Amino acid sequence: MKERAHFYDSIQNKIFICITSVVSILVILTTLLIYANSSNVIKQSAMTFMSTTLHTVNRQIQDLHTRTVNILLKIAINSTVRTTIPLNPDLASYEEFEQYREIDNLIRNYIAEESYIERIVIIRSDGRVFFSGSPIMMRDEALELYNTCLKYEGDTFFTVNGNMYCYRPIYTIDDGQGAIVLADLNEESIDSIFQRSSFTNMDIFIMTQDGRLFSQTPSNIIDIGNANKVLSTPQHINSDPQEIRIEKEKYLSTKETIPGTGLTSVCFVSYLNLFSDSFKILYIAIALIILSIGISILISYFLSRLITKDLRSLRISMLKISQGKIKERTKIPKAAEIKDLAVIFNNMMDKMDDLIKETARKEIDKQKLEQDYLTMQIQPHFIYNTLNLIKIMAIKNNENEMADAVTALVELLRAVTGKTERYTSLENEVNYARQYICLHDFRNECSIRLDVDMEKGIEETRVPTLVLQPLVENACLHGFEGCKCGIISIRAFRKDGKVNIQVKDDGCGFETDASKSGRLYGIGISNVIERMKLLYGQSFTFNIQSSKNKGTVVELIF
Repeated sequence: MKERAHFYDSIQNKIFICITSVVSILVILTTLLIYANSSNVIKQSAMTFMSTTLHTVNRQIQDLHTRTVNILLKIAINSTVRTTIPLNPDLASYEEFEQYREIDNLIRNYIAEESYIERIVIIRSDGRVFFSGSPIMMRDEALELYNTCLKYEGDTFFTVNGNMYCYRPIYTIDDGQGAIVLADLNEESIDSIFQRSSFTNMDIFIMTQDGRLFSQTPSNIIDIGNANKVLSTPQHINSDPQEIRIEKEKYLSTKETIPGTGLTSVCFVSYLNLFSDSFKILYIAIALIILSIGISILISYFLSRLITKDLRSLRISMLKISQGKIKERTKIPKAAEIKDLAVIFNNMMDKMDDLIKETARKEIDKQKLEQDYLTMQIQPHFIYNTLNLIKIMAIKNNENEMADAVTALVELLRAVTGKTERYTSLENEVNYARQYICLHDFRNECSIRLDVDMEKGIEETRVPTLVLQPLVENACLHGFEGCKCGIISIRAFRKDGKVNIQVKDDGCGFETDASKSGRLYGIGISNVIERMKLLYGQSFTFNIQSSKNKGTVVELIF
């Protein structure tokens, strides 16, 4: 049953979707990045403007505070004021009355110089008022105001019943009698600081130490009742610009403490007003995204049709080949990329024909090799049986040496022809060396002794098959040349994490360069070195030491 084709099975549709998706994603990401960047720039600019504006306002208020404190200080330390206040105005003499007038003129001059000071009042601790100016302050009112002022720190701005004040103590020598000089600030003069266009869409509140409103911008976006909910919890606002919510509305806010004044300024900027232009950018960006996606769909559709035209032709040829028409070859289209694909496909089919022929030939060769292998398996078996028969005959004739030699020969033949493994244990290698010495002694009527000293646990070390036999053979043929007896010792141990194998003889030795000596000139030793390098690589080391009439030591380290 023919499978139903899906939309995604078509290369044309895949190209169409791919191009459309890539273009759409790029357009969306680019637009969002532009919008995010513009929003971030607006936000950073607003933060900078808020900090600058707040700093300017604070500096002007601080300047007012400094001027006010200086005036109050001049009055408080004035000698005439200090000596006149303790007196009773009702019993004052003419000279004292003139002092009152002098102080009154002094205060009036200060008020005239500074328009933001509505009046300056000196209040004694018993409620008596001096030089209050207009309007006249009653004694009870003055006493209540005096006691209220003492709750605040001197030389700081504060509010009482909506009025703005700043006071300073006057220290007199009278018994327990104290006095303050109090400046009543003009609220309109303070508010005039905010009468500037730069405060559009920005709310600034000046708060006293006890959280009372000292002054504010004339028209605020935030209702003072809602603002007080935030202003009453100082931990909600810090000196760094941050985002807060008031009645589900989002604002950017910051605050600064005005040094020495006891006031704190807080600034709010509405996100809605701040990012109104940014929202316009977003709407334009959405329109551009929709338009770009529509254009990308049209372009990708026609482009995918153009690309797949030659592919469809190639597909027809491939379907014919899949139906068994191996000799079929596809036509070469004009498009460079598809042309290369068609050429490669045709070459691949030609090589496939060659591979089929090569595979058939190798199959015939394989069958022939299998027959030869089966034949070779019979030959060693025949040799072992023949040698065992010779061994039995030698034993019957009491030829024990010959029997041992035959046994040794059988063991060596098994090592060479009877196994397919290329590696064996070190223990087996020592046994092969012992069998070789047995054959050598029988053939040459010698008596060479083999001593073996292997460290415990090293017997199972893997080495190439017949790696020690050529070394022992070399010692027998060259080391004991002309001798009928001698000792060959094999020592195996571990040192510095490596296996050390030493083959030592007490033969005649040599003094010439080892590389030029007959001891290393044969194929056997070279074969040993090459096989050990193949197994252990660069970690393998071959050493030989010899002295005339003192023997030779061959060392394998791996």
